[in-house]
Order: sequence, then C-alpha cells, then structure tokens
Amino acid sequence: MKNKVNMVNKRVMKLAFVGTSCTGKTTILRELKKQFKGDINIQFVDEAARILFMRHTKINRFSQSTQEKIQSLAMEMEKVAHTFSPKVIFCDRSAIDCIAYLKARGKYNEADRLFERVTHWLPTYNRLLLLDPVDVPYRQDRVRLESEDQRISFHMGFLNLFKERNIEYELLSGNIEERVYKVHEIINNHLPRQVKIKKYER
Repeated sequence: MKNKVNMVNKRVMKLAFVGTSCTGKTTILRELKKQFKGDINIQFVDEAARILFMRHTKINRFSQSTQEKIQSLAMEMEKVAHTFSPKVIFCDRSAIDCIAYLKARGKYNEADRLFERVTHWLPTYNRLLLLDPVDVPYRQDRVRLESEDQRISFHMGFLNLFKERNIEYELLSGNIEERVYKVHEIINNHLPRQVKIKKYER
C-alpha cells in the first residue's frame, strides 16, 4: 500500500478475509468464533453478500446497484463492530470485494466508482488476507452459484485490483488449521504486549 492508501489503523486490529468463492473465509471465521467465544476483545463481521442474497434470491448479483448495496451493508456492519471498541475485528469479506468482482466481469467504470466510495474506509483495515483458492475444492450451494472458471476469474480480479491500486495484501494458503494458525500469528505479532491474545495451539 505504501504511498496510495494507508491501511494502518492503530486503534483496533481489523483483518478482512477476502477473495473468490469457496476458499474457506466463512469456515475460518466459524473456527475463530469457537475459539474466541465470549471474548469481549474480539468482534466478528459476517458476509454482507450472503446476507443480501439470502434475503433477495432473484436479485441481479453482479449489477452495480447490487454490489453497491453489498458494499454499503458491509461498511455498516463493520461500523457496528467498531462501536464495541474491541482489540480485534475479523471480517468475512470487505468493502472492496465487490470492486474486484465487477472488474473480473469487465465492468471497469462501475468498479472505479465503487472504489471511490470507499477510499475513506480503506485505512480501517490493517490486513487484507486474500485466500488462495488452490488448496480448497470448489462446492456450489444455494448462494454460491458460479462455475469453477468464474471462481478463478474472480480470484484474478482481486489480484489485478490489488496490483492496479497498489493495495497491500497477504496470500493465505494451506489447510484450514494452517490458515487459522497464521491468523493467530498475525494478530499476536501486531498487538501490544499488554493486550496479547492467547495463541492458538496446533
């Protein structure tokens, strides 16, 4: 990120799990929720797109208006998490996922407009963790409907967006246990000593 967008927020450690479909984002959050159950220092933000699609099953998913609604809902849910003044916030996706999806579908102008909507919000993310699709077999469900080829094209959309906008990210690979362990390392390396989170043991 370096010069264009400062992703550092010193008040809270906010990590967003981003990327294409079926890469373990929700599974990782589910595991973290079990590990940190009842911990007031931790807040979780569920996936805005899934919530919207469950409410509106016949919606045009990749229109600019739909992606804008997803983006707005994601930010509103994250704002609620911030009000609890936690030490760590884990987000299932982020306010920029919809931008990558539009770019992957060739809607470059629409993607640029949505990027401008969130330039003020980007500094609230400390880490964008891009989940590697290579290690996770693809399975469709009633919300996840795209093909395997589309899934990979969306992953490339994220890579292209990060390169074009000079956005710093970290590729999260390995099985679920390895990915969760890496998340624990990230938050404990970042937080001051007096607010260290108990490290996950493999």
